Amino acid sequence: MKLNLTDQQFKALAPYRNYFQTAVHERWSRNPGRTALTLMADIWREVAHLPGFRMDYNCGTCIVNILTDLGTLYFQDEKAKANVDSSPANVDSSAENVVSSEHKVDTTDTPAGTVKAKAVKTGTKKGGKK
Repeated sequence: MKLNLTDQQFKALAPYRNYFQTAVHERWSRNPGRTALTLMADIWREVAHLPGFRMDYNCGTCIVNILTDLGTLYFQDEKAKANVDSSPANVDSSAENVVSSEHKVDTTDTPAGTVKAKAVKTGTKKGGKK
């Protein structure tokens, strides 16, 4: 499988994996900082072949967009590298991960019930006097 990022780019982006994860899966993220965003913008210019790409470092939407775009590529490459590492040529056949039925945990698919709030009674009598 063809990788989107070079090894150098992948290693440079590795410290920001948590930001990518939040942006890709939750569609929001904290601001990783100006230095990180500058690095990401430079990498995005190379990867997307957009030499004229201009990053607005004060725009929340722009920050989430670059984190989402680079994060998507980062996770694709991470998955591809994991598949290469676990390919049959790299795995010892005697060390297979086999889970016996004795160690399986039973789960239920029934949803938990909801608890309704109870009304709180005050100590006042009719007429507003105690």
